[in-house]
Amino acid sequence: MITENLPPEVWLRIFRLVSRHDILNICLVNKKFLSIASSAVLWRELAPSKKKLAEKGSCEEFFMIERFKGAHTVKLCGDFMAMHINTRLEKHDFEQTEEMLKNLLEICRVQESVKTMILKNSNLKKVEPDILVQILNKLVTVDLERSRLSESQIIQMFESIPSSKTVKSLNLSGIIMSSIPPDHFVQVGESLEHFNFSHTLLTKEQSTNLLNGIAKSKIMRTLRLADIKFGLMTLEGDKFGECISKNTEVIDLSNTQISAAALESLMTKIMQFQCMKSLCLSNINLGIFKSNSRMLTSSLASIPHLKLSGCFTYNQQELVEKILEEIKIRKSVTKLDLSLNNISSINENLLIETFSPMESLDLSQTSLTKDQTRALLSSLTQSSELRTLKLNDNDLSHIEISILANLVVNLRVLDLMNTNLVPLQILELITKGISSSNKLSLLDLGYFKMKKKKKGFSVSFSKQVVFNSSLRRFPRLLPFEHHGQVIQGVHGAGNNSKNSTLSAIQINQILETMSSSGNVVEYRLCRIDLTEVPEHLLTAMVTSSRVLHISYTKLSTGQLSAIFQAIQGASLDELELKEENLKYVATHRITSCIASLRSALLDDCSNNNEALSEETKTPKPSQDSLSDILLEGICSDRMEFLNLGKVQLHALPTGRYLTCSRLRKAELEQLFTTLMAQDRIRDITIETSDLAVIGEDILATCLSKMRFVELSSTNLTSRQLSALFHLLADSTELEEIILTRNILSHVPAEDLARSLSRLKKVKLEYSYLTSEQCKQILTMALDENNDSLELLRFGTFGYGWMDGRVMSYNLPSELAELVRKAKESGKFVFEFVEFSRGRGSQE
Repeated sequence: MITENLPPEVWLRIFRLVSRHDILNICLVNKKFLSIASSAVLWRELAPSKKKLAEKGSCEEFFMIERFKGAHTVKLCGDFMAMHINTRLEKHDFEQTEEMLKNLLEICRVQESVKTMILKNSNLKKVEPDILVQILNKLVTVDLERSRLSESQIIQMFESIPSSKTVKSLNLSGIIMSSIPPDHFVQVGESLEHFNFSHTLLTKEQSTNLLNGIAKSKIMRTLRLADIKFGLMTLEGDKFGECISKNTEVIDLSNTQISAAALESLMTKIMQFQCMKSLCLSNINLGIFKSNSRMLTSSLASIPHLKLSGCFTYNQQELVEKILEEIKIRKSVTKLDLSLNNISSINENLLIETFSPMESLDLSQTSLTKDQTRALLSSLTQSSELRTLKLNDNDLSHIEISILANLVVNLRVLDLMNTNLVPLQILELITKGISSSNKLSLLDLGYFKMKKKKKGFSVSFSKQVVFNSSLRRFPRLLPFEHHGQVIQGVHGAGNNSKNSTLSAIQINQILETMSSSGNVVEYRLCRIDLTEVPEHLLTAMVTSSRVLHISYTKLSTGQLSAIFQAIQGASLDELELKEENLKYVATHRITSCIASLRSALLDDCSNNNEALSEETKTPKPSQDSLSDILLEGICSDRMEFLNLGKVQLHALPTGRYLTCSRLRKAELEQLFTTLMAQDRIRDITIETSDLAVIGEDILATCLSKMRFVELSSTNLTSRQLSALFHLLADSTELEEIILTRNILSHVPAEDLARSLSRLKKVKLEYSYLTSEQCKQILTMALDENNDSLELLRFGTFGYGWMDGRVMSYNLPSELAELVRKAKESGKFVFEFVEFSRGRGSQE
């Protein structure tokens, strides 16, 4: 072949055009390609694996990889918004995130080639300010969008910026900075070239100082201050214009309150320098512009990327028409957002001539007439430039199918939420979209969404839509970056649940198209009726995908069995099934495929809030189904997460962790049968379950071999507790125990103290401890020969015995002295809330 003789430098130029995922595949072809694809040129921008980055020693491994030595950008997006009800999982995630951030910051600090750090949605409050300062003094670009920073961290960063010889760009959007002393903003404004302080709640004095610094240095290239709290109404008219120079390229003032004088000053400078590349004035009423409209139209028409969403009221369509006329003449604008503006009276020929040369066009909620949409879309199908088109909340039910087909084939992004599409239009869009996988990256119909991922499309097909364009009218329901928007515009037509008109045959046709294409790797189907989908089609979906989520779709037992049978020979990684008929599927069908999955959620939608004593009205075929499925998941080396509703299995670096809640008698018996038969689970949490039905020997044997035990509201009997603490006294495995809302007053004080004092962490909240038990525990914990205890939590010392708390302001003198010694010794953390005359104080 001719390609075999191509020199390496030619291959390198070719490889620079392909995705990172394809580069990894190229490395596997042969040694020649591995050598070329390992060039540092192809690995300048890195997005390290979170799991890998959280491992100890990952920094050293990173530095040893030759192709990473030329990396100039390191990117990581955290998830500090994720919350766990389970405190152990929350702690694990926190520790993992902390190690991940530590390693990432070390890479950015040490690796000489790294000049850009993008670290979003991360809790950085425990990072030493000196480390952040070192990074600022080394890097050119620092992006900490929506991360958590303390006031002292921000102040030290701001103080170091003027002396830094490298940093030019800083993104602190989504971080509240209203408490930062205003004086710091002057030097920051003088020193940086790129600012993103959107949604930071800057005060008037802070914003004035920032703009003063920018105006003084004249080096600002990018300024993003999108924030409804940011006001320029009282700012001197020329002050904002003084910030604009020949270097300024990007301005984003969306949702801000700007005066007519400041707006006029901005437009004057844009006209003067003619260097602006992007301008966003969304939700700013441009009708306040009092000067010659010629200046406004000429200024806007010269900017390539223009966002004017919600900028014009209904009676300002004449101004919109003038702007479009100027854009048509100049042909400079390539990306235009006119959403939330009524343009129904604009001549359709003007729309065609203005919009045809565009690369990106957003006309969502613009009240386009039928004639306008038909003429415009017919013209846009002939455009060779258009890549992105958004027409949310405009009625497209009358548009010819051929026009929609041409659009979806030629575009990268097509957003048609709430557009009243009819079934035949929907079918054509999805069919053509699947087949045009080389171009299309996003097709959004609201109820149907298809998004391009590394190995194919991720498809979401549902009657329920989490977020749609009409929600933009209700600021408190919007994503964080849109909070407080003042929406101006007209209400559009549409219905996100329009797929309810699709017949069973049409749904089958859509699923058949997707499964046979081989381009869909993730399915998420929710609340659509799949009762008439043939089993062979469900099998094809399983074998062609990596992720399969099916919820509330009325699948029959036979259909569900077909899915489980197909999984055995498929490459499916993640399965989520929330179907009522799961309870009727034979257990062996489920257990046979568990080992091949990485993550599984199986929920039969039974009511978890039923009385615990009430037996299931429709029992599963096998009374041992829970035990069999759980045991299979425990024994699987591949399984990372198994959710069976009331029972969840987590694979942590320290071992397997099992959480259980609201289990009935039969389920508890199956659970402990499983625990007796395995030795891989090291940590366990059982909540709100009546463990009194379990024999004391079985319970004590199972729990004594754990490393972590948490039992909350489990109605343990005195015999069970005595047996448990008798075995724990000699156990070498257990390190931490939490007994909440369990009566321990009947456990012999000596056995209880001997068992607990040898552990690392003990938490006994609302456990009805007697004074004698407290004395024994504290005496052994304070013994100089005992150095294992790190944490002892008695919970709340309060009034009386009725609520399971020891009285703190009426303690026997001997116990009071032990409490004092425990607090003063510093040998271990002693946690409780002490009440004094009705007021609590945390110790």
